[in-house]
Order: sequence, then C-alpha cells, then structure tokens
Amino acid sequence: QAAFTECDDWHQAQLAYLKENRDRVFEAVNSIEGLSMIKPDATFLAWVDASGLKVDNVLTWAEQKGVGPSPGADFHQADHFRINYGCSKQMLEDILARLCQ
Repeated sequence: QAAFTECDDWHQAQLAYLKENRDRVFEAVNSIEGLSMIKPDATFLAWVDASGLKVDNVLTWAEQKGVGPSPGADFHQADHFRINYGCSKQMLEDILARLCQ
C-alpha cells in the first residue's frame, strides 16, 4: 500500500531523472552521423536507427566501440538497436562517448 500512497516524490524524481537521460541520449544519438532516433514518451529504452551507417552489421559496429546494445534484429529491424538509458549518468556518458568515437 505504501508504494501507491506514499511514493509520489520518489516516483516524480525517477521520471525526471529518466527524462534527463532520454533527452541526453536523443541529443547525442542525433548528432552522430548515420544514427537517428525519435524521442520516446514512455520507456527507458532508446530505439536507434543506424541504417544511415551503411554497414553490414550495426550490432558489430556498436560492439567494436565497446557498447553492447540490444539487437534490432530481435524486433525485425537489423539496422536498429536499443540502448537502455535507465542507468547512472556516468555510465550513460561513457556509452555515448564510445558511440561518438
């Protein structure tokens, strides 16, 4: 019962944190040539369109940069991948820096 009646402050703080992370990922991904994404409304996962990279395997491309995203092929779009931004800001900045290399 406490989770439904006494956690509004915590819940709002979590939503604000995730929104900041989402906005940071959106900004960074859309600044990388060959990558794009639409800003999601209700998730902590970024769906990244990597079709502009013109590489044979976008998952291999990301893994060579030290990033292990969820493969878009699992969702029938091999030229996409997912990044979880429900993580610490430090980890998120590390992921984004690696993608920018």
